[in-house]
Amino acid sequence: MECKKCRDKLIDYIDGNIQNEEEIKKHLKECEECKLEYENLKEVVGYLKINSQNINTDKKLNLNKNIRKNKISSIGRTGLIAIFLSIFLVATAFAAEKLGFLDWWKDSSEIRTNTWEELIENGVGQKLDKSMIDNGVKISAKGIIADEINTLVLLEVENLDEDRRLTPSYNTSKYPSRPPLPVIVEGDIENFYEDTPPLVNSYSIYTEDENKVNILVSTDTMTKDKGKFTLNIDILQTMINESEEDIKYVEGNWTLEIEGEKIPSKSYKVGKEIDLDGNNLIIDEVVIAPTTTQINYRYKEYNKEKRYNLDSIDFSMEYKGESFANSPISYDKYSDYEADDQGYIKREDHLYPLYLNDPKEITLNIDTKRYSTRGERYYDIDWENLPERVEYNGSELTVKSIDIGEEETEIIIEEDYSKDRKYLKSNITFMKSSNLENKEYDKPYMHSGDYLFRGEYTKYEVINTNTDESEDKLKGFENNKEYVHAEEQKFTIRKSDFAEVGMSDLYKEKYITPEYLVIQSQEYIDFPDKSIDIKLK
Repeated sequence: MECKKCRDKLIDYIDGNIQNEEEIKKHLKECEECKLEYENLKEVVGYLKINSQNINTDKKLNLNKNIRKNKISSIGRTGLIAIFLSIFLVATAFAAEKLGFLDWWKDSSEIRTNTWEELIENGVGQKLDKSMIDNGVKISAKGIIADEINTLVLLEVENLDEDRRLTPSYNTSKYPSRPPLPVIVEGDIENFYEDTPPLVNSYSIYTEDENKVNILVSTDTMTKDKGKFTLNIDILQTMINESEEDIKYVEGNWTLEIEGEKIPSKSYKVGKEIDLDGNNLIIDEVVIAPTTTQINYRYKEYNKEKRYNLDSIDFSMEYKGESFANSPISYDKYSDYEADDQGYIKREDHLYPLYLNDPKEITLNIDTKRYSTRGERYYDIDWENLPERVEYNGSELTVKSIDIGEEETEIIIEEDYSKDRKYLKSNITFMKSSNLENKEYDKPYMHSGDYLFRGEYTKYEVINTNTDESEDKLKGFENNKEYVHAEEQKFTIRKSDFAEVGMSDLYKEKYITPEYLVIQSQEYIDFPDKSIDIKLK
């Protein structure tokens, strides 16, 4: 047996869910490297299973507890790291080491730090020297880079009391009155929302000092060429903890007054069109800013000939022999989700900043396109006699089980397992056949009875089509050619979800038991391998 084939099957082997067990066992006796990999993975899987009940599943953190509680299958090392990334704030130092999170964190932090320092050292932005100490923690503002797309501030959080790293906390369950933002920004910052502060992203950046973390705060552009605003942090949380009980929160009032000058961007109209197998893509504009190379584009959403909707497009870029992926210090903040009168969706993509290069020409690569089929199909499922198979768009899915409880119903659906399957996942909902009578008000309850539930992957595979060589050549974030191939999904219908939309107890009892299964669409990924040369003038 080849080493790669053996390592690809180690998770299933550990889980006891494999046919050629003797073949793998023989290889592990003969190969020391695969044996070491097996021992490491076995230790990690054991850790995840043992600690699955102690994982914080605060909704605001977007954690997927079901992946960790159910049988771990077809995940692999990449999938395990993905699981860990969602729980690292409460994971042990053991898990951080075994899953390779620290290496990932160091590598990604180095990319962000190098991008920031290259700009600052070349006179883009301003260095700052502002700090505040409260409750044994010093928070310092080290610099600002503001342009017409982003406002970035680099902070340093130093724990003066102990060697534990601290990061701004999202914990709204512990502090429900606080906005669900790690940093509160007020002042000369563009804000599209009347009742809440401007949206903020914060990235924890690794430092060698065990009591320090750098925080890159990213928010919208300033409203003035020379702007003033405040950054406020009132809750910090320890990172890489011994257990969930070991998480420590530090409350205080760290408010820093920031001043900065907005740097103009260079915008270039393009207007070039590309045919993506029946979907027209138009590159409208390229914006060269200090924090990003922003691609403004739009695409025809519906492919009439093939009857699918184009959902998203991923780009990369080439300049003077180098390849660039996404910007490590910028993110997409605005996208249209509704097509215009001509059926076009308007989007933006943030690629690696080429501001210091002042490019006159770039090559834009279309790496991936994601699309979904159209056409709902309804299935009258015999819920008392499962499993039951259903057919959709040439694929066969299996409704495996239903568990109806007093407060929630859990449904397991297995995706098509055939070798020639092409889709990534199915989008599924459940429905009651008609409106329920509202005796309380002597009129029908007018909700449609159609609820869309996001399935939680209980079995899946992470597929990476990049080669190690292609990844090494890319400068920036992320991996555009990595995707998840769903094998099984779990759906949970909760009474509490109905309560949030104002449904009375009378109807919760009715709606917690589904009647129809509805498959709304299936998602696909394709790799167009197309590019376009763009002159910037």
